[in-house]
Amino acid sequence: MGFLKGLGGIVLLFGVINLMLWGGQSLYYRKDTQRIKELDAQLTKEKASLGEVKDRIVQQERMLDGMLNQLEQYKRVQNISRYNSSVNEYNRLVDIYRMEVASHNAQVVVFNQKIDDVNALIQRAGTRWYLIPIPLGGVSGKARPPIK
Repeated sequence: MGFLKGLGGIVLLFGVINLMLWGGQSLYYRKDTQRIKELDAQLTKEKASLGEVKDRIVQQERMLDGMLNQLEQYKRVQNISRYNSSVNEYNRLVDIYRMEVASHNAQVVVFNQKIDDVNALIQRAGTRWYLIPIPLGGVSGKARPPIK
């Protein structure tokens, strides 16, 4: 019976030490954990915004494809005056489209850099040392893959 009490005492001691280690690390990384949650909310909003911009770009692509088909039809039926009056508008819209795509791509690069920064913070703040590994959890945020 004394052996079981001794073993139970050692297990309890290791459990208390693990809890102290985990709790101390949680306190130490508390600001980082809060920052991760804030950045996660910010990135979620930015991702939604990027999705809206991408949807607008897809709509512009469809419109430009329709205009291009119309221009080709004017060319086929030899309606040159109609073709000439429409081609300038088409070229203007293509330039706007290219600027929006370039802007979107730049925003995606910045967003992906933020993702990398958050992932590094998650890796650092989410790492916990234990005397004996006991699954007590870690940072609730998960690493995010970059947008491609």
